[in-house]
Amino acid sequence: MSLPDGYVIQNACHDCGHVFKWKEYDDDTMWFCAFGAPPRPPSGSAFMKDFALESNMNSADEWFDWREGREVHPAGICPRWTKIDTEETGKDDNR
Repeated sequence: MSLPDGYVIQNACHDCGHVFKWKEYDDDTMWFCAFGAPPRPPSGSAFMKDFALESNMNSADEWFDWREGREVHPAGICPRWTKIDTEETGKDDNR
């Protein structure tokens, strides 16, 4: 079987340079849009090794405050989509 003519992968949140993809060992992946957001605090993810060196509840509160209202669907589309800068990250994605 071959794919139909004109098949393309849609640019969406799943491959946007503004989106932070959060993972944890026993949770589903979550996607957050960082467009226009203040700098992201550490998320506390052990899987991603994304935690503050000093462990305190303030850093957890900062993470929950930052992510509030920013969760997006990976197939979401918006006019602010931007290519992920693979030269800066050295990876195929920024997460």
